[in-house]
Amino acid sequence: MKKFKLWLPLVLIPGILLSGCATYVRNLQSIPTSESSFTLNEPIRDVLFENEFKTILEQAVQECNDKSMTMNNIWATLVDLRDKNYPRMASYRGNEKRYPASVVKMIYMVATFRQIDLGELKLTRDLKKDLFLMIKYSDNEATNRILDRLTNTVSGDNLDDYNFNIFTYKRNWVNQYISELGFTGSYACQKTWSDTPFGRDVQFLGYPDESHFKNSNKMTTDDTARLLYLIEKGRIVSKSACKKMKKLMRRKLDAKSTFMNGAVPKYAKVFSKAGYISGEKDDAAIIDLGDGKKFILVVFTIFDKNETDIMRIITRKVVEYFEKPQEIAIIK
Repeated sequence: MKKFKLWLPLVLIPGILLSGCATYVRNLQSIPTSESSFTLNEPIRDVLFENEFKTILEQAVQECNDKSMTMNNIWATLVDLRDKNYPRMASYRGNEKRYPASVVKMIYMVATFRQIDLGELKLTRDLKKDLFLMIKYSDNEATNRILDRLTNTVSGDNLDDYNFNIFTYKRNWVNQYISELGFTGSYACQKTWSDTPFGRDVQFLGYPDESHFKNSNKMTTDDTARLLYLIEKGRIVSKSACKKMKKLMRRKLDAKSTFMNGAVPKYAKVFSKAGYISGEKDDAAIIDLGDGKKFILVVFTIFDKNETDIMRIITRKVVEYFEKPQEIAIIK
């Protein structure tokens, strides 16, 4: 009996430790895509809020230095995060698919952390560096290395039909993932190029159309805003991963910037990913003004020739809207 008492703690303690470890592992697991999809629908469209947002956009167009700028050059979505129980959403042409330039890198970032959480990728020093370069500096080569890791593909010469079908299937992994999450307006599987794509990447782009190429990356401002909402709420991948992603997206304020970080007060915090190619400028941000005044703003724009200040004007006017004392309608 004494021997039994002596061994009893040695039997129980490992069981307790293993039980604790099991709980710890469960807390680290990725949030199921079904839960993310459910959270995706939390921001509710508000008619009054939508009308107010459209007025902001119309006023911004009138003040823009580019007189060729019209409402036809803008796609935008705004999410009001002040009331945690009732996030409101407004958009203008927010469900129209557009080429997102480097904003698509947010999707690749989320997909990378998804594979890390599932144990399919290791967060090595090289991967950390590429994530940093992709989000902080919008480095295209780092982005392309990440997409190769995610899909187990490489660029190269043209492929025959059999091998091209395999290549296409692998490259579409990110699309399958975001589709499972519930994003219906996004298409993300192409590399981002500083130079000219060649070989199988040209094959994969398909024929030219009115918006770049048939298989070009595409996003809607609504999808982009909802993706940021999931990151902000810690409801995509895992909470720890969401914190890491926000840290990567933290942008320094710069009064000279023509993007959103150039039009916010000095006390604001901006977490964002911008995109720019000739004739197109996009930005997507979580902006925290303090005292609970927080919102998500996504703006895609096109312009003719001259650099435009429309992004700064829209951002400034949205900030002014949130800085004004106003009652928030709450549906009970």
